[in-house]
Amino acid sequence: MKKSILICFICIINISYSQNKKNQIKFDKTISKYIEYTWNDSKEKLNSNFKSFSKSTSFLRELKKKKGNVLMDYYMVNPSNNILVANYLNTQLKWNSSEPEFLMLSNKKVIKKALKKLPTRYELLTFYYQTIFIDISNKNKTIDLSMIDIDFEKLKLNDNTERAIVFLSAMRFIGKQVTSYAQTKFPDNCFRVKTYVKNMPKFNGKSFYEYELPEFDDFIVEIDKRLPKSSFKERFLPNFYEAKLSFERCIE
Repeated sequence: MKKSILICFICIINISYSQNKKNQIKFDKTISKYIEYTWNDSKEKLNSNFKSFSKSTSFLRELKKKKGNVLMDYYMVNPSNNILVANYLNTQLKWNSSEPEFLMLSNKKVIKKALKKLPTRYELLTFYYQTIFIDISNKNKTIDLSMIDIDFEKLKLNDNTERAIVFLSAMRFIGKQVTSYAQTKFPDNCFRVKTYVKNMPKFNGKSFYEYELPEFDDFIVEIDKRLPKSSFKERFLPNFYEAKLSFERCIE
């Protein structure tokens, strides 16, 4: 009996190890210096030592523009590991900068700590696409994005889980606005819901409420520095269902 338990325990350890190994990603080890460089006050052009991060630099600069376009294919297509890690580190530094002064760490310490506990690829993708749709939500609430079609084949993602990350990240931010409008003075505010949905981007040529979400694997994700990591499905799926229900109530 004890022998069987020991064998099972070893199997569990091996499975856990193989999963962790599978989820590990490779990236340019100079990334810590690169992110520190982007956070200094210098307005110089990108240092020649960091040319391999040119796309990351372009993405971070696009986010700073008042009318940036992070929904273009150049940024939406399956991001490289360098871009994923750079965006994650940039997010960690933003979180740190919002801390009270007595809790703030140096940029170098934040980066070192973040790299030491680097999340899985799925979680890094979640951070990345959340960054995109947070930006879209903040800057484009009244802009017509209906001509944009997020074609998942063109994004060259690896599996249904990665495709679900993109779609549900959109629902968490731009989809959440549908629910917000519907809950304000319902049904009088339904005209705002209809207009907003009409102006939303398409997903594989369909409006968000017509899109069929494929089966995908769950994983643990951090969405807020104040909260423990939790199930991706538990955190993100409700935003989609609530937005869909809110729209359907308005067109009944």
